[in-house]
Amino acid sequence: MNFYSIIVIVLSIIFYCQFIIYYTYIFFFFSLSLKSPHGEMTIKFVLYFFKRFMDILESYNLRQHVTEVTHISGHTLDLVITKSNDAFLSGVSTFDPVISDHSAVNINLLLQKSQFKKKTITYRKLHSIDYNTFCNDITDSPLIMEPSSDLDVLVDQYDNVLRSLLDRHAPTKQRIITVRPSAPWYSTEIAQKKTGKKVAFYRTTK
Repeated sequence: MNFYSIIVIVLSIIFYCQFIIYYTYIFFFFSLSLKSPHGEMTIKFVLYFFKRFMDILESYNLRQHVTEVTHISGHTLDLVITKSNDAFLSGVSTFDPVISDHSAVNINLLLQKSQFKKKTITYRKLHSIDYNTFCNDITDSPLIMEPSSDLDVLVDQYDNVLRSLLDRHAPTKQRIITVRPSAPWYSTEIAQKKTGKKVAFYRTTK
């Protein structure tokens, strides 16, 4: 497999990942020996594949950030690749880790934790209703004791009586909640396992 084939495979994987990750930060480090099929490094050969490689990056809207030599032979073999329009990378530098013939690549990232939105919701504690008392109040209400013969009035009576009883037994409350992004992978089974883990941990610390 030649250099060009390897690059095509790698970038195809990156291109595929862009469809399955909502917002992808791509860091890709790799080392490749830029040798001709005959085992001789030639300037023409290197420039040819370098141009092909940069063309592939451009076609996938990607950018390579490492500009310094990263190998003792004087080549730039360790790369950092991101989307061209990403601005979370503020600087790339290299240093000699001593233990390797490759330089270590240091990356400064401008990443911030997402601030979730908050909203106010209105709710009722329906589970706190005493249903026997609630049913008795409905039975003793004008809706049952003095129902209207006019349909429109009866509909209003139905709405007003039940609403007033509901407000008495389960008044509306307000609460501020945090709106978090959807996590389809977080299933009911995972939630149960997580709860079980917490219970088990609590028991072992008692």
